[in-house]
Amino acid sequence: MKKNNVLILNGSPKINNSSSKSLAEFMENELNKKGVDPKIRRVSTCIASEQGVVELMECIREADLLFLISPLYVDSLPYNVIKMLELIKIYIGPDTGNRSKKFFALSHSGLDVTKNDVSVRIYERFAKELNFNFGGSLALGTSSIINGNSLNFMNRMTKNLRKSLEIISESIFTGNSIPPKVQKLLSKPFLPAPLFLNKILLNATMKSCYREKDFTKGLAKLHSKLKIFLS
Repeated sequence: MKKNNVLILNGSPKINNSSSKSLAEFMENELNKKGVDPKIRRVSTCIASEQGVVELMECIREADLLFLISPLYVDSLPYNVIKMLELIKIYIGPDTGNRSKKFFALSHSGLDVTKNDVSVRIYERFAKELNFNFGGSLALGTSSIINGNSLNFMNRMTKNLRKSLEIISESIFTGNSIPPKVQKLLSKPFLPAPLFLNKILLNATMKSCYREKDFTKGLAKLHSKLKIFLS
């Protein structure tokens, strides 16, 4: 694999406390370990100006492999991601290089992992229409608990997630499709525990956010109380 032909697209509209940003940075680090130097582009920033769109389309055109990481908002793709997919279709069109451009996608939701089902199919359809070599579309649930933190900081809670991303980085490096076992890992809860304990954690999250009247501040306070699970 060439060292600079991987493009990671951060589809989150958020600048700070972004789970997509945390996932993208972890993937970048894993690829760096393999001698791959990927580019990361924040979609919202790129499509905010005409010049940004031109530069983003050029990066996508030159890349051999695209890895899109995006959240769901109200069970739907964010506007900026939808806009980018439309722009790719207009500016670049179907790949005529014998399916040479590979496309991976990771969709994550703050709720149950099944909420990503529609987005997974959208990405698969997008790859088919653009004649991209589809490497797989994955789904991650309850990702809001990451809240912009480093995955290595959230050591215990993100064990399966980090293992999944390590396997994905290997698939990107070798050019293979993502193996089915990755989705099984991503479907496991962040905190391996009895069902009642996970419910307690979820209730604590909601109460913390309600008290703060702000989801970000509420999660930050909850994180400070969960150091035993995060380290």
